[in-house]
Amino acid sequence: MDKLARREREVLNVWKKPQEIKKIFAPNLTDTELQYFMGLSISLQANPFKRELWPVKYGNQPLQAVIGRDFYRRKAQEQPNYKGHIVDCVREGDSFQVKREINLQTGEVKASQVLHEYGEKRGKPLGAYCLVMVENRLPTYVFCEVSEYIGYTKDGKPTKFWNQKPETMIKKCAEAQGLRSAFQGIFEGTYDESELSESPPVISRDIEKDIQEGIENGWTLEQDPPNPELEKLYQEIDAFFDEHNYHHRHRTASLKKHLGIESLRECRDVEKLKKYLKEGREKLQKKTEKVKEKTVPEAWEQEQIESNRHRVKDFYGDESDELKRYNEAVESGQWQVAFDLVTPTMA
Repeated sequence: MDKLARREREVLNVWKKPQEIKKIFAPNLTDTELQYFMGLSISLQANPFKRELWPVKYGNQPLQAVIGRDFYRRKAQEQPNYKGHIVDCVREGDSFQVKREINLQTGEVKASQVLHEYGEKRGKPLGAYCLVMVENRLPTYVFCEVSEYIGYTKDGKPTKFWNQKPETMIKKCAEAQGLRSAFQGIFEGTYDESELSESPPVISRDIEKDIQEGIENGWTLEQDPPNPELEKLYQEIDAFFDEHNYHHRHRTASLKKHLGIESLRECRDVEKLKKYLKEGREKLQKKTEKVKEKTVPEAWEQEQIESNRHRVKDFYGDESDELKRYNEAVESGQWQVAFDLVTPTMA
């Protein structure tokens, strides 16, 4: 049985007992909202127990269907006309310019060229952009400003994740909007949790107990129940990728090379993920220290500069912005910028 068929059977199996899903994830859903959410889950082949899609409902407000970032990426990659996407954060001190085309009939904005250069001294995040490449049309472009999406607590302070990881959060907003805009027929009516104005409500029920009761009543699951330690590891690895500017295809290449998977959440082995994260951090730390032991011009002789140029070219592409930024960094002596661009190619 191929992956798609197995996934479809898995999701259909989960929804054999829709009232159990409602009890676990969102007890205040109306019957109509439950039917809508169930239909969306089945049509997308998204499993609530793998945090691919889950319902969020505040009080009497309408249902919001939230999609996990990895699921956005995986579903986009399944589309035959998908040719990749780029998401990055713009900070104070960066140079950023967009040349774009606007369809006057539909109002759709498409980027024809994005010029983004990191500043030597980068300040706080201002926003993030996403470019989605789809065959036979200009890239779909979105830009999200931090000021429009930052979440606040009731005390008027930024929420925990917006306070600790503002770049990660705004990039998630831009990525979700970009993929949703590029594939409207698939993702229409869904959100990433970073786009919600409030933090998702905490589920106070004992989920594992509810699942066990369901199993005892004949509700079979083909996947493991939620694992808090596993979810924490997923978040730490995602943050590690974001910190070191791994775009989605670089993440996929690294996961495939070291874990034999394409999507992070395909691995549910806690010890294997811990080892992967630890080795990744140690590897990058050693490379950073090795360069810092000498002045960069000494560490990077002409031969090394050319070797790294080929690394960047092979990894990002002949016409990539990363290759242009690498060349500019070398010419202007911005060695740390050049090193940061080479780092993902070594993972």
